[in-house]
Amino acid sequence: MHATYATVANVQSEIWEIPVKGEVWLHEWLHGACSFFKSLGYTMPDGDADGAERHGYIRSPVTGWTDYYRDLMNQDVLEEGTATGIPTAAWRTPFFCQRVAQG
Repeated sequence: MHATYATVANVQSEIWEIPVKGEVWLHEWLHGACSFFKSLGYTMPDGDADGAERHGYIRSPVTGWTDYYRDLMNQDVLEEGTATGIPTAAWRTPFFCQRVAQG
């Protein structure tokens, strides 16, 4: 059984919306999602949700790290020439869908 938990309570209120509203929550959730999919045998990039800069991504003042998160959730993060991350098809696997439905 896998679970993900995130808390980001001790920050200034502006953080919740800079640069993209909700980005901090997506970031924390991705740590758990990457761990889950890694346990199924998928290769995650070094640092998973924290790996943007390690893989050449630059934080946008407008969109933050969302380009990296998009690529991470679509197995488009290159690491030594190999695509890593969560494959699009993995989101539709019966195992994942059954686990989500069970809670």
